[in-house]
Amino acid sequence: MSPKDNGGSRRTLTLLVIGIPLAALLTWGGFTAVGLITPAPEPEPETPVDEIETAIEIASQNLNEDRPETARAILAKAIERWPGDQRLCLLYGETMLQLALASDDENVARERKLDALRQYEQAILIGPGHPEHHHAAGMIAEDLGRLDNAAAHFAKAQIMDPTSAKYPLFLGHTQVRLGKRAEARKNLLLAANLEPESGVAWASLAGLALDENNLSVAATMIARAREVEPYRTEWRVVEAKVLRRQNRPEEALDVLLAAPEQTRLASNALLFELASCYGLLDQPGEAAAMYVKAASERPDDAEVQYQCAVWLERDGRADRAVAYCERAASMGHEGASRWLARRDSVEDG
Repeated sequence: MSPKDNGGSRRTLTLLVIGIPLAALLTWGGFTAVGLITPAPEPEPETPVDEIETAIEIASQNLNEDRPETARAILAKAIERWPGDQRLCLLYGETMLQLALASDDENVARERKLDALRQYEQAILIGPGHPEHHHAAGMIAEDLGRLDNAAAHFAKAQIMDPTSAKYPLFLGHTQVRLGKRAEARKNLLLAANLEPESGVAWASLAGLALDENNLSVAATMIARAREVEPYRTEWRVVEAKVLRRQNRPEEALDVLLAAPEQTRLASNALLFELASCYGLLDQPGEAAAMYVKAASERPDDAEVQYQCAVWLERDGRADRAVAYCERAASMGHEGASRWLARRDSVEDG
C-alpha cells in the first residue's frame, strides 16, 4: 500500500537517514502543509461549525498563497476560542512548519518546529486517532533530535495501520540512529516485505549491512532495490560501493559509468564513488578530469570545487588545485580552508 499525497503546500519536510537520500524518502511520504488534515468527527451540537470552517478555509488559503504569518494569526485566535478542535491544531502545526522552513535563523526555526510538534501532539490527544498524525509528529520529533519520541510515534502509527510499509520504514531508520540495529533490521525487512516493489527498504537494508561490513547481504539487498527500481541513481551508487568494498573497483566503475554523463556530474555521491574507484585503480588523473568538468558545470558547489582540488593534488597538479580550493573556501568550505592553510605553512617553512 503506497502512502497517499493529499496535495497542499509545495514545501515538504523530510529527513536524511542512514545515507538514504531525501528524494528517496519522499516516495514514502513526507507530509505536506494543509494536506495532512483528516476528516474530523461529527461536531457537538453547540460547536459553531460555520465559524470554525471559515477560519480553516481562510487560513488554508493563506498557507497555499505563501502567507503563513497571516494563517498563524487566524489560527491562534481560533484555537483560543475552540481549543478542542483537532483540525485547528493540525493546521496550526502545519503553519508552524511552513514558518520554520522559511526562517534563516536556526533557533527560530527550531522553536517553530517545537511548536508544530506540540500542536500535533495536542491534536492526537483530542482525537480521533489517525496514523498519519503520529507519522507527522514522529518526523518532526526526529528532525529535532528527539529520537525516542519519534520512535514512539512511528511505532504507534504502525500499530494503527499494520498494512502500511511507510511506518516500519521510518521506525527502522530511527532505530538505526538509536543504535537499536536488530530492531531496525526487523522493521526494515517488514517494510520491504509489505511493499517489495519499492526499493527504499531494500536499499536501507543494504546500507545497514554495509555498516556492519556484511558485504554478501548488502549485495543481495541492493540487487533487490536495483531490480525493482533500476532507474534510481542512489541505488546504483550503493551497488558500486558494495563492489568497491569487495575489491572489485572495475565492476563498480562499469555500474557507475553506465549512468548518463549529466547524471554523473549532477550527483555528489556518484562523483565521490567514481573517484574512490579511480583511486583504488591508481588513476587519480581520471578522477581529477571528472571533477574538473563537474566543477565547471557547478561553480557554486563548494564540495565539488574542493574535491576537484583534492584530486588535482593527488595527480601531482597542486598549483592548479589552488584556484578550486580558494573558490570552495570563499563559500565557507572548512576542508578547503584547512587545505590552503596547510599549503601556506609548507611554503612559509
